Amino acid sequence: LSEAEENARAEAEAAATTHRAARDQLRVLLDLIGVETIEAAYPRLLLSDERARFEGEKAQAEVQLRDAGDGLPVDVLRADAAASPVDEDLVRIEAEKAAQTAASAAAQQAAAEASALRLTLSNMMDDTAINDAAADQQAAVATIASTLDEALLYHAASLLLERALASVEKSGDSAMLRRISTIFNALTGGAHDRVVTDQDDDGTARLRLVQSRHPDERQSIDQLSEGARDQLFLALRVAAIEDHLGSASPLPFVGDDILQTFDDDRALAALRVLAGLSQHTQVIILTHHRHVLDLAMSLGEGLVYPCPRESLLTPA
Repeated sequence: LSEAEENARAEAEAAATTHRAARDQLRVLLDLIGVETIEAAYPRLLLSDERARFEGEKAQAEVQLRDAGDGLPVDVLRADAAASPVDEDLVRIEAEKAAQTAASAAAQQAAAEASALRLTLSNMMDDTAINDAAADQQAAVATIASTLDEALLYHAASLLLERALASVEKSGDSAMLRRISTIFNALTGGAHDRVVTDQDDDGTARLRLVQSRHPDERQSIDQLSEGARDQLFLALRVAAIEDHLGSASPLPFVGDDILQTFDDDRALAALRVLAGLSQHTQVIILTHHRHVLDLAMSLGEGLVYPCPRESLLTPA
């Protein structure tokens, strides 16, 4: 019994020591919790559990937010959200949904119209091919007829000019031919020295042109470029007008885009020739090329009087 009593006393002391240690730990825990009794600690512990659960949900939400926000920090996302009110975002979302719905409807309508057009085109293909072929044939015929008419006109004009000049040469009026040569030389910037007439093997007089660099060679009209032919015809017309003014009342000379095949140097030369003609009769030049007006204005003050298109369209 004495031994049992001794063991019990030792166990009681150990239990008392454990109790004191537990009581000290409890006091430390209560101090950390901020309460005085265990009963008061229970609500605090429940709140702590709730907070831990919320912290976990918060961390998970931040991960999801970063994933949805292209990896941007939460502070940056929060600033963007503050700068863009939720109400405005909802309005934009609704507008985008409406636009998407309208686009889908338009796409469906376009697909339906395209299907209908393909069906109509398939039905009209045979008739269209026949009509196109007939239209192409008519256009080709019209083009051929127009080309033949122009070719005949140019050929007739060439023959008439050559025969007229040949008649002048035969009549001994070489002054006219010299005047034509002078004007043509000025229009070509000295490239052609003079205009002469030669007789073919059959005795027919033909107009020939002499280049300044090749005085021993003769050129026919069909060997000239389009621009040189236009300059020759202008020389012939100016010479004829000057001859007419010597024995008749002056009439205005009207030229409609007669310089369109001339480069700037020859256009300026032509304007100088026409300025000389304007000392004897009125010269009116019509053009839709702005540079022609600029060249004309460079001739000097008092020679050219520009008349814009707007003033022609304004009632007097």
